[in-house]
Amino acid sequence: ALFVNQVGLCLIVSSAATCGIVMFAYYIKCDPLKSGRISAPDLYMPYFVLDIFKNHPGFPGLFLACAYSGTLSTASTSINAMAAVTMEDLLRPRLVHMTQKKLILISRGLSLLYGVGCITVAALSSLLDLGVLQGSFTVMGVVSGPLLGVFILGMFFPATNRLGAFSGIFVGYCVSLWLAVGSTLYPPSEETMGVLPSYTGECELNVTLNSSTHQDQLSISTLLHPGDPGGLLNFYSMSYLYFGAMATSSVVLAGLIVSYATGPTKRNNIKEGLLWWDLKKKQVDVPSERRPGKMSRRFPCLLHNGCWDRCQANLNNKVK
Repeated sequence: ALFVNQVGLCLIVSSAATCGIVMFAYYIKCDPLKSGRISAPDLYMPYFVLDIFKNHPGFPGLFLACAYSGTLSTASTSINAMAAVTMEDLLRPRLVHMTQKKLILISRGLSLLYGVGCITVAALSSLLDLGVLQGSFTVMGVVSGPLLGVFILGMFFPATNRLGAFSGIFVGYCVSLWLAVGSTLYPPSEETMGVLPSYTGECELNVTLNSSTHQDQLSISTLLHPGDPGGLLNFYSMSYLYFGAMATSSVVLAGLIVSYATGPTKRNNIKEGLLWWDLKKKQVDVPSERRPGKMSRRFPCLLHNGCWDRCQANLNNKVK
């Protein structure tokens, strides 16, 4: 299942990258964002669809319907999963004597609560200067990076103790939050990110007020954040895709240092099956029980001394 998921994810990412390359080549002489036709980078794809299918009625609506249906199905699955996990792992052990009908009502209320939270976050994300995709990857890196580091400590390093795990996850969250907040307050310049140049020379002359406002914002941001700030500010030029890796590495390093400094956990105090090589050892030790095939059923002498067992059974029957 994980392999099939990775194959599908590669196809989705490849198609997204292909769409980006096509849009860059299509709008290289007239950038919609710089010309003021769109107000955010997230609007590139809808504007591109509306532009190329402007003479084909129905296709833009079909595209938007597919986009909305895919988004809603993914969001509804996540909301129901969060409600089910909260109900089964957190609330149900404490609500033993509650009836099934009331539990169902509480689960539906949790789904409504999580849905309202998702809608609120989506509305607030429109106020961000960065794109929705960048914001979501940043949040996932900040939250998931330290958790992955703790699991790596517990599975691959037997010397990790409780204090080391807590210290590591604290350091990981501090590092990831520091990088996320710093990169938001001091965004890197286009030269630092290696953004390819685009122009507005072949755009039409009906430039709106939004374009001038956008150009003013670009000039103001350029003045506030010069091209080469130097020092620690260069560290904030790191891509948001590396926030999770930095947090995971920080958790592992800090956890090992604190664990060895405060006394590592002894191997005999760890239960069997908690380390990854214990699982591999169990798979090797457990004998594989296979069903006998057609040859084994037809010729039982070839498997587990079948002829000798049959002879012993016949002899016992004759004695009785």
